[in-house]
Amino acid sequence: MDACTALCGSGPAFFALMLAATTDGAVAMRLPRAEAQKMAAQNMRGAAGLVLSGEHPAFWKDKVSTPGGCTIGGLLVIEERRVRGTAARALREAKVVAGSSEGELWGLRGRSCRC
Repeated sequence: MDACTALCGSGPAFFALMLAATTDGAVAMRLPRAEAQKMAAQNMRGAAGLVLSGEHPAFWKDKVSTPGGCTIGGLLVIEERRVRGTAARALREAKVVAGSSEGELWGLRGRSCRC
């Protein structure tokens, strides 16, 4: 259950951080913050919808990456910075804390697995 606690309890904060980061990137390129945030949230909603409809995330990543295009360029930067590994390790750390005595203190240990 600690894995569920980590994913469902901490996951929204991790996704919110990514949403804030992409919003900040868009603002740095002169998009108004409110518009950038809404667009970033719609991107997350769209990606989640594709996965919930049964598509594998890698399928869409590959489908929209044209040779020499902006998407593959951005993905390469994300991979160079080890974002995938960092996100996975953050989730594992959340699981460790949820299973520790600190997790018990906060009422995280043994919760049912539902997001």
